Amino acid sequence: MKIPKVSLEILSSTTASLTSNEEFWETAIQTMLKENPLLYQLLVVSESNVTKSKDFNDGYKRGAALIYILLSRQAEANEMNELWG
Repeated sequence: MKIPKVSLEILSSTTASLTSNEEFWETAIQTMLKENPLLYQLLVVSESNVTKSKDFNDGYKRGAALIYILLSRQAEANEMNELWG
């Protein structure tokens, strides 16, 4: 299975969620924990790197969560498109 190419529609809807939902980041992290706990654990381990600043770690965590959410939403949309034609 290939990594899905994120569409403009998924990017736009995620951007809207990101800007209008104050709990977006926490929800994204919790989604990763629920759907892919091993990937979440890797994120936690990388966050514990004490040589980086808190700002760096927060940005890294948000970036990883954003990519995860974009790819999972696109995979879900692709699957729905295949089922419904």
